[in-house]
Amino acid sequence: LRDHAAAFVYYFDADRKPREIASDKNITLKSSHAMPAQFAAPIYLEGFQVAQTTVKRGTPIVLILDWRTREKIATDYTLFAYLIAADGKIVAQYDSPPRKGQAPTTAWQPNRLIGDAVLIATDGVPIGAGYKLQFGLYDTKTQQRLPIANGQTTDSIIVESFRVVE
Repeated sequence: LRDHAAAFVYYFDADRKPREIASDKNITLKSSHAMPAQFAAPIYLEGFQVAQTTVKRGTPIVLILDWRTREKIATDYTLFAYLIAADGKIVAQYDSPPRKGQAPTTAWQPNRLIGDAVLIATDGVPIGAGYKLQFGLYDTKTQQRLPIANGQTTDSIIVESFRVVE
């Protein structure tokens, strides 16, 4: 998103009306992991982007994920993405198989890039700063999160810092 003078994310809202979010040009993000992040499945998160770190309440946070696998995956995983307040409480969340169920992980082809755009609603999120975005994958049958395997002892990636304004 930041390789261009102006970039936009287009999506359809719940009423199927087209919406546009301008991408911030100068975003500085702090991530808990370097990319690519290797999950245990073997699924790799090649990279991620967000359109904005300051969002107007009611405008979704846009998270774009670039996934890849090196071999066939036997389990269908679900993506979770949480917006977490400074006090640690989850104030918004998204749970869905990749591409809203249109790209289950068992259908991923080895070495093909799988892009996934996630919209995390901010309706009702308190105005404030210090929000973090946490995301990862889990098995819906067992509810177990997929660990990150590349030298980490965690099961999710945390990105900071986000601000919600009026």
